[in-house]
Amino acid sequence: MLNSIMYRIDAEHRPRLVWEMAIQKTITREQLYKDIWAKPAITLSDEYGISGSMIARICTKLNVPRPPQGYWAKKAHGHKTGRRPKLPKPTEDHLLEWIVRDQPSIQTERKAVLEAKEISPHRIPEKEHRIIKATRTALRGEKVDSDGYISPKWDWKHVALYTSKEMMERALSILNSFLYLCEESGVKIHCPVQINPKITPAYYDSEDSGAILLRWADKELKLSIREPMTRFMEKSEYNSNDYSYSPSGLLEITVGSRKKRDTKLTKLESFILPLSESVIKQVEETIARNLAWEEEQRRYAFIAEYRDARNKQKRFEEKQHESLLERSASYKHVTELREYIQMCEQQASRLKSEGYDITEDDFLQIQWMKARLEMIDPFLGSGSPWRHIPISVAKGLEPERYYW
Repeated sequence: MLNSIMYRIDAEHRPRLVWEMAIQKTITREQLYKDIWAKPAITLSDEYGISGSMIARICTKLNVPRPPQGYWAKKAHGHKTGRRPKLPKPTEDHLLEWIVRDQPSIQTERKAVLEAKEISPHRIPEKEHRIIKATRTALRGEKVDSDGYISPKWDWKHVALYTSKEMMERALSILNSFLYLCEESGVKIHCPVQINPKITPAYYDSEDSGAILLRWADKELKLSIREPMTRFMEKSEYNSNDYSYSPSGLLEITVGSRKKRDTKLTKLESFILPLSESVIKQVEETIARNLAWEEEQRRYAFIAEYRDARNKQKRFEEKQHESLLERSASYKHVTELREYIQMCEQQASRLKSEGYDITEDDFLQIQWMKARLEMIDPFLGSGSPWRHIPISVAKGLEPERYYW
């Protein structure tokens, strides 16, 4: 989509670059397949000396499968990432190897671009993005407000950019190049309103929250561009000092949590490429933070669950202890009853031997007391009174603990 390499500058403005004599190296399909699944594309970009988006395009050219979105963030936090696809056999439609320049040459060239004051026309895409076309249509012929900013006649608060009329074309050109670069890297461009180049512009709710969303791995970053105001003091009709505002002539672009603006030495166009590459990095960092937060929440939940289980078991042990004391108290009554029955038998036998009137009814009453004793005595027969104690309590077992 772009006429030339995005970080190329005009011959008359650029210094002599090292990459013209740089060493070239060859990447084979097998080596690229091995590296792309061993390290993130951001790490490989430093080793190969090319951008992460270029690595993705090389994988497509060589028919090399690469990790899906969010793969490295999930792997870093121990989540399942699925099976790695095998390297397919080469076909006639795909290349077998790729030649790239060495890393130092890319660093030198990128540094030269950041220091350049003139922007090459080769960096401008051939076509205009549909969102840019819709915004241009909405702002065509619009008047400016009292502060010097474009004030559309629509009922909405703001359009996709907030600039003066003089800076509108440059702001649209920057957004146009940025959107195409993002799409080439696999980032999807989304707008909450339906884009129609003839009627509907790309709106957003306020200056700080753009409606243009950059979507990657089910995450979104907001994109906006604006021209900050400058404040100056002027005399009012009552001879008192008052402040007025006017457009500064400088542009500021916001991508997610990162902002870049014009400076005296560097124009905003120089930051288009690194900003486009930072989109995926920002999303990956967001995914990593979310996964770390979820892991921390699961750890806190388990600690709370373990604490509740431990307290529940402690209450259960206390209940078993109380039950044991009750059983021991009942055994004390059984022992006293057994001694009482023995004394009754001895008394009845002595009285009968001495000639007192002891009938069979007296011995039946004693037999009834023995029958009642057998019913409540835990140590008669095959009873095991100690088996009512749970084995987990006897062994002093604790709830299952997960070691993080």
